[in-house]
Amino acid sequence: MKVLLHLQEGDMYKGELSSKITIGTAAIQSRIDDLIDLGLVNETPQTIKPFKKILSLTEKGQKIAKMIQEIDDLLMDKVDE
Repeated sequence: MKVLLHLQEGDMYKGELSSKITIGTAAIQSRIDDLIDLGLVNETPQTIKPFKKILSLTEKGQKIAKMIQEIDDLLMDKVDE
């Protein structure tokens, strides 16, 4: 869930995402691989140096991230009441 919510902010490198979620790159790669398999995330290699891969949400990923955000917002409203 956190991966999708952070990618909702915009495209980013795996290292950036890893630092926002505060888990190691190996652990984040496993989550990214799962999300790619589900069709929620794209991993696009850059064509110029440094040859890093850019992560972005697919259209389906954007829809799911939006739903997760809405649920999170609703839950936070309940906590604040």
